[in-house]
Formats: sequence, structure tokens, C-alpha cells
Amino acid sequence: GNAGESVFRENLAPIVDAGINQTVELDDTSTAVVNLEGIVTDDNENLSIGWQVISDHDNIVIEPADSNSATATITAPGQYVLQLSANDGLYTVTDQVLINTWIHDYNNLIVHWDFEESWNGQNVNDVSGNLNYGRIIDGWDGISEYTPFETGQGLNLFSDELTVTGDWLELDLIMPDSGTIAMWVKPIDFYNYHSIFDNSGNGNDWEMWIYGDSRARFRVEDNTAVTANLNNLAEDGDGQNKWWHFTCTWARDPNQPDQVATQLYVNGELKDESTGTWIDPGTTFFLGGGHPDNHFCNSTFDDVMIYDKVLPVDDILSLVYPDNKPPQVEAGEEQTVWLTEEGSVSVTLAGSVEDIDGSPVGEVTRLWQKVSGPGETVIETPTAMETVVVIDTPGLYTFSFTANDGQFENTDEVIIDVWSFGDTGLIVHLPLDGNTDDVAGGFHTALIDGTQGNHEYVDGIDGQALQLSGSHGNTDNDVVSIDFAYYIRGSICLWFEPTELYNYNSILDNSADGNDWEMWIYGSGEFAGRIQSGYVRGFWMETQTWYHIAMTWRPKPDNPDIIDQLLYINGELVASNESDWVDPGSTVFLGGGHSDNEDCNGVIDDFRIYDRPITFEEIQQLASQGQSGTE
Repeated sequence: GNAGESVFRENLAPIVDAGINQTVELDDTSTAVVNLEGIVTDDNENLSIGWQVISDHDNIVIEPADSNSATATITAPGQYVLQLSANDGLYTVTDQVLINTWIHDYNNLIVHWDFEESWNGQNVNDVSGNLNYGRIIDGWDGISEYTPFETGQGLNLFSDELTVTGDWLELDLIMPDSGTIAMWVKPIDFYNYHSIFDNSGNGNDWEMWIYGDSRARFRVEDNTAVTANLNNLAEDGDGQNKWWHFTCTWARDPNQPDQVATQLYVNGELKDESTGTWIDPGTTFFLGGGHPDNHFCNSTFDDVMIYDKVLPVDDILSLVYPDNKPPQVEAGEEQTVWLTEEGSVSVTLAGSVEDIDGSPVGEVTRLWQKVSGPGETVIETPTAMETVVVIDTPGLYTFSFTANDGQFENTDEVIIDVWSFGDTGLIVHLPLDGNTDDVAGGFHTALIDGTQGNHEYVDGIDGQALQLSGSHGNTDNDVVSIDFAYYIRGSICLWFEPTELYNYNSILDNSADGNDWEMWIYGSGEFAGRIQSGYVRGFWMETQTWYHIAMTWRPKPDNPDIIDQLLYINGELVASNESDWVDPGSTVFLGGGHSDNEDCNGVIDDFRIYDRPITFEEIQQLASQGQSGTE
């Protein structure tokens, strides 16, 4: 070579891959043989390769231990962390693999604490057979003890919200990619961050707790949180000091491994589900607290179970009702109807009942009842699966449908929205034909001339439309203001043609908080809208193209603080969301208007507000008005 050049080639570190994690089952001789297929690549042929057991287990033999391809013979259940290392004389590189090994015919149950053994103050037995014994951690404060029931016993973990170091239970266990945690819990009282279970990972991940207002919440990561309000579920409105069965499930997406779906069941009923970001769990599971950043619990526990799969609903019901399950009831879909000219309307109530294990005493009985509504109603055959109710007064009505199998009963409710003859619910309508007048309710409107941007009336979907020519980064464009506050139920409809794409191109805004009751478009063309928490989004728009936008909202029947929000684009449902309710401001803005939000650059036509969620058929009819203009 040339003078000054080294004659020695640069040494690169080995590349080591210990393989994918595996789950295996011991055979009927309590043995599992696992193939270890590690991959080691290096520019040096004289490598030193070795397998070693990192976890605290003795019941495993790896042969040959000095080859990347080896066999592990395991003779006891547990989670085995194995490390493959490669040394080229200068660098040592390692990688680890997890081998989950469970007993023969374990049926996906990897932990079961039933607390039926004698109290020893040190650990609790695992009756699943997988040797996942829980360690009792005796903190400075708090009480841990077994407590007798009418049959069997449970575990008390007593403290309060001021406890610095309470008692808890811990288990060295890495949660699987898909799984279920199920348990009976009796929270003695509610306070913020009353811990149910926790994890040694980040203090805000892989945990379940209860707030002081009775909301029980589970999450893998912050944006996967699923919630149930226990006071709303309690018959007397107070969820404290009552037994609840919680089932938390998660499923990591194999095609998008950074995504996970979560669910929360209470007493066998799905209460919430979400999809969000996956985060790796820690190596230790805690029951009743344990993470140094989180509070402790004041609850009694029984039958804590962990599975390495998502349990189907029938299996969850079997945990809650091991002998006889309550019938499953559906009261049907919400309906919007109008009184006839004669002043009444007949509405069909169509329910369904499924009793998968049959009634223990005979036939399942059914009953329709009026729960609420402003007028008198007549239900023709209250005990029939399908019947007719006659209503003669407009308003919002709720009917319940109950099925009883002699031991358990279950109830579902349906809402019937009744309107006067000819009343469409349209309360604000701006055709935008050369002015901003409200031709429906006569609410005061104004076209505000900002210091930046301009406006003009141009050809629209039907007659004229209002073009607003704002720009990115500016917040003082021309806008339309409407002196109106949204109702607890309603709809917004409009036509919109974006003429430029940039982040936060504002379509709709409000005089409330700058992050509430708004619609906008991102620079990518993606539409987004929200009432308060979460978004309806996932539809992409192009410039110089008309789109019909409709958003409806209504409170959930079982929790009026949570709003069901639906987004329709061009007459098709494209997104849904559950949002916390937040009171709107007294002014609606078209094209921006809030001082914290960006200007609009687009054309708006036929803006409407309804005081009810309009039907899918009504939305399709409005969208068909300009169908040829959107192509």
C-alpha cells in the first residue's frame, strides 16, 4: 500500500441476534425441548460464542452452550431469559431472548392467586401450577392480611391516599404481547390514583387505578387508556365498598408492533376500548401499588388471574358467573321519528335476547318499560321481544328492555327522539348567498373584517359560497361569527373546498377554549375535528375539491359526561370518537376566529346546525345535493 497507510484491516464488532421470544408448554413428563436459533455474523472467524441463563432458574440445560444453534431442555415452568454472546477478541456483543415455559395443558392461564392457603406473611400460592408465587411486600404503612368470606377468603391490602409506603404483592413476570388480567376487587373507598395494579416499567404505563370520582382506568401507555365510571354502574350510585370484577385485555398488533388494542370489562360487560402506542412492560407485576411514583390501594382482592391471550367475552362471563350467566340483551338502535299530522306516532321496539346457558328455572321472561320522556306512552305488548309503542308528545324518550332467567337479569336501553310534525331540528342555516344571514333561527351573525386576509362570494354548491383567503401563521383573517351555543345533542353540516393546505387551516372554531369545538385541516390534507378530548380524523382532502362534512354528537345513555361523536364525509361514516363533554362558548366561528388558532383558506357553503343528531339518511340526502360538484 501507500506509505502511511495501515496494513491492518479495521476490526468490526460482531452482530448478534438471539432469535424471537417463544412460548412453550411442558409435555406430560414435565419437559420442554426448545430450539435456539441465534444468528452471529462477524468478519473474524475466530469467534467465542456462548449461551447463558440470565434469569434465576436452575431447571434448564443448554447444549451445546458454545454454538449459536443450540437446544434448551427445560423441566419447570417459568420465564427464562437467555443471553447469546459473541466475542471476537476485541468486542463482546450480546442479545437476549425470552422463553415462556408453562405447565402441560395450561390453557393460557399463567397466574392464578385465589388466596385460599394459610397466611404466612411472605408469599401467596399460584394455583395455576406455573409457580408464579406472589411476594408480599410489607411497607412501613398499610395492612396486608387474608380475610374470610362466606365461602373462601381474599386478600386485604389496606392503606389510604396519604400512605407513603403501603403493602403490596409483587411477581417477577414480563407481560406477554397479548393478554388478560382479571380479578375481583372491592375498593373500600375512592381517592385519586387508588392503585389496583402496577408495573416496574414507567410509572405511567401498564397500570390500573381508580380516581376519587369513581373512574376506574387501565392503560398500557397513556393514549391506550380505557375507563369505566363505577358510580354510574352501581345501582345506588355509589361504587365504594362493593365487589367489582375487572377484566383488562391488550393485543399487540403483529403487523404494526408499535400499536396495541386495549379493553376494559366490568362485571363481564365491555365498557371501553381503545387503540394506541405499545410500550414494553417492566419485569415485575405489582398488585395494589408498588411503583415508587404511584399511590397505594385500600381494597380487598380475590381470584387474580393473568392469561397470555385475550379472553373472549364468553370466557370473561364464565369468570364472573361460573354457574349461570345472565341473559344478553339488546334493546335496538336509537331512532328519530316525527309525529304524524294526527299528533301521534307508532314506533317499533325490536329487542333481542340470548341466554347461552339457558334459564335454571325455565323460560326467560322479557319486559319493556318507559324510563323517561315528557309524555304518556302506551306499549302494546310489554312482554314481547318486538312490540309497538304509541307516543303523542315530542321529546326524548328512553325505554328499557329487561330479560330475567330466574336468577339473573340484564337490561339495555334505547332512545327514541320524537319531533313535532314537520320539525326538522334545523336551528341555524347560513346559505351564504351573498350574505351571512341565518335563515332558520334568526341568530345574529357578522362577517368580521380582520386585519389580514380577505373574503369574497364565489360560485358554490347551491348558489353562492363564501371564500376566505387567510394564510399560514396568521390568526386575524376575516371570519363569520354566529351568536349561538351548541346543545348537548346536535349536528353540524357544511360544504368545504380547501384552496390551500397547511397545518391548522381552520374551518370551524368557537369562543370557548382554543382546543375545543373546532375543525381544521393539516398540511397533509387530513381533516380533524373535536369537541374536547380525542379527534374524529382519518380522511384526507385535496385542494379545489368540494367535500360535505357532517359531525353529530350525543351523550352516552349510561354516562352523560361522555359524548359519542361521529364524522361523515360525503355522506359516508369515516370516524368516531368518545369525547369528554365541555361546555361550548357563546359564539361559533366559521374560518377561525379564536385568537389562538390559524386562519382559513378555503370556500364554505350551506352551513347548518341542528339541535339533534340527524340520521344517516338525512346526511346522505344533504351530501347528494352537490355530488356532481365533488367529482
